[in-house]
Amino acid sequence: MALLEQARVGWGASGRNGGQALVGVACGQGKLEALVGADDARAIWDLSVEAVAQLRARIARHGIDCDWVAGHMMVADKPRHLAELAAAQAEFERHGYAGTTLLDGAA
Repeated sequence: MALLEQARVGWGASGRNGGQALVGVACGQGKLEALVGADDARAIWDLSVEAVAQLRARIARHGIDCDWVAGHMMVADKPRHLAELAAAQAEFERHGYAGTTLLDGAA
């Protein structure tokens, strides 16, 4: 395996993802459960939560100056997507991931 960079490591291809560290998987827990079963999907969820926690711990332990900001926003760009976000929020809460807030357009 090789990591190719034009400049120092982390400058280009391997470091240009927007710096996002999110829990869960892109397809959503519901689809993941359908693919691998509830127990394995939960294990994957727990792994993603632990990965973000370890990242934050390393940033703190090593004093990494990376402008960490906790949180992210998922946005419904169409009215029908609001129900999908509500379902995603319910999945987060079902897995014990507290601290989400669902806002409508007026908010």
